[in-house]
Amino acid sequence: MHKIHERKAIESLLTEQVPSFTHAVIEGQLQGEIWVDHLNAPSCGIVSAWNGVHSFFGKAGNLVFDEWLGHYVKEKSSSGRFTVFDPEDGFRDVLKQTSLSFQKHLRIGYRWEKRELPSINHAINIGQQEVERSTVFTESYYGLWWNSVDAFLAKGIGVCIKEGEDLVGECVSIFKTSVYAEADIEVNPKARGKGIGYEIGCAFIAECLRLGVEPRWDCDHDNLASQLLAQKLGFTKRYEYPLYSLKSTSS
Repeated sequence: MHKIHERKAIESLLTEQVPSFTHAVIEGQLQGEIWVDHLNAPSCGIVSAWNGVHSFFGKAGNLVFDEWLGHYVKEKSSSGRFTVFDPEDGFRDVLKQTSLSFQKHLRIGYRWEKRELPSINHAINIGQQEVERSTVFTESYYGLWWNSVDAFLAKGIGVCIKEGEDLVGECVSIFKTSVYAEADIEVNPKARGKGIGYEIGCAFIAECLRLGVEPRWDCDHDNLASQLLAQKLGFTKRYEYPLYSLKSTSS
């Protein structure tokens, strides 16, 4: 098996369904590694981020690689958290051969269709002060997905709406690459039902467009509120895909 460091080798395998974090690893936003079955003409592989999030890509069926991949999954899962995307829904048998217990989650991928959205002039960019006041997008959150708060503030996208000193709506890029920025959104429970989610979503999209990146939106299949908000913001459902998480063995 081969560890690679350049995007060019797997460019043709990076379909629309490949999750944004894969591109974040490839571009260096997230620390991680990329493994493929062949150096010169890879047909499949796995992208692994340091925080326990992984994604298969390409087509399963290379028996030698699939066997190696099973051992790799067992090794990586032994350190605790293990979550893996399967964009093509083709690696179920690889997971089965590990004898580990995985829970399947169905996700929906959206893509934004260009449309006119209102300007949200009372939304502001997130800075250090807002990070310190947030109860959701905290220092530990940015450490997990961006390596540090400083890295996010330097390269990420974050907007918020405040009432006084209170954060009532926040939308940040859980991942941002040279091409994509995937939204992660939170509305204060006390402010829900007032259209804050729509406003902060509009502000996030506007900031993405200003910076020349495509806004992305993915959510769980059973998260109806997120689906409705995505559609209101102009996102269109493009595909569904499974995500597998390692079941806890604690009692």
